[in-house]
Amino acid sequence: MAAIVTAPFANTEQLNDSPVIQGFTGIDTTSLSFLGPQRHAVVSGSVARSFENATDIIVSNESELAAALARVIAGQTVWVQPGYYQFKLARFTLSNAAGTEQQPVRIAAIEPGRTTLALDTLEGFKLTQPYWEITGFNFIGSCENINRCEHAIHVVGNATHTYIHNNTFVDFNAAIKVNRDKDLRYPDFGVIENNHFYFTAARKTYRSLTPMNIDHANGWRVSGNVVQDFIKTGGNRIAYGVFIKGGAIGGVIERNLVVCNTSSQTFPGYRIGISVGGGGMKVTDRRDNAPFEAMSVSVRNNIILNCNDVGVYVNKGRDALIHNNLVLNTSGIDVRFPVSRAHVFNNLTDERIKRRDDATASLDSNLRVVPPKSTLTAIKVTELLHYSQSQQDVESPYQMSLPHTDFCAARQDTTRYLGPIASYAGCE
Repeated sequence: MAAIVTAPFANTEQLNDSPVIQGFTGIDTTSLSFLGPQRHAVVSGSVARSFENATDIIVSNESELAAALARVIAGQTVWVQPGYYQFKLARFTLSNAAGTEQQPVRIAAIEPGRTTLALDTLEGFKLTQPYWEITGFNFIGSCENINRCEHAIHVVGNATHTYIHNNTFVDFNAAIKVNRDKDLRYPDFGVIENNHFYFTAARKTYRSLTPMNIDHANGWRVSGNVVQDFIKTGGNRIAYGVFIKGGAIGGVIERNLVVCNTSSQTFPGYRIGISVGGGGMKVTDRRDNAPFEAMSVSVRNNIILNCNDVGVYVNKGRDALIHNNLVLNTSGIDVRFPVSRAHVFNNLTDERIKRRDDATASLDSNLRVVPPKSTLTAIKVTELLHYSQSQQDVESPYQMSLPHTDFCAARQDTTRYLGPIASYAGCE
């Protein structure tokens, strides 16, 4: 596994007509076999051929791709050949096909990680129908005006069961945005899994800066992603790695590596790792006028680093479960406002866990730790994982009530452990 090191912002390099996407040089996601874009896990190459059916569409240039997106039907896959595809438009015109569990609509790179969609768009894919899947791409926001590159993928209304996995997203203010439509339809039960989100420079934008922004929608799962360097220096200068808000019920944020800032440079503003409730919204804008921002959301088995605000923030989150996270070099964990009720247990953190503004929180078996010195400068992922595994000092970690998967993708039943790793074997 590679190190998370202090480094300047990196650029996209060109190789064989298809760019090799690099984040800050501190995180090499190809070495994190259990996290980020798992190239072997995506249908590709000769494997893709075995999945093809007679109606699948194979495209190799911009015009073919645009045409295929406009006519794809349920049960089809649009296979995109390796290359660099550049678009300047408001958004793609997508077909109105509604997929099903048995026959989804799939947009897939034939060779995952070798197909780049460079978008000068307000939003790239606006999904409005159920069971669409997008996988294997490098999405690059290539807008001269950074306020224009809002969303690579916008999931709206009837787009239930959306599946977005094994992609890289670079320089979008809110790369994946999820919200209701004007007819009060809600895109519930989506999955954002094994993607990599980053920025090549701090963003001087007045727009909301949150790589994964989930509003109104119930039952989303955000799992196994790498999220780094979301730094907003314009507007209110507040940025989040991921949040669920807007009256949403259910949802899981698990197994993510969230690093607010991997560089040694300091920036103005405030950066929060993961939030139940985000920055909030008016009651009348929430789903069913809910009195809460989110209810019954679990934040578990994440590693959250280098945030100049809190690592985990519960803002008007009812019945939140915050457990088995490793939270270092942040301001800790906050539960805020009377509406909030949270059970916070089995976390490792070098800062406080705080109830604010009359919030209710039960705290069980959390351990305040002294982090390795490297967390303030350069962090080696292997060292960090071994460190987490070693901090098992509480005699009786709180008993888990439900099966789940730990940070290393090892399936757990109700094993008692602290921090995000129950079994290191999955990380080797």
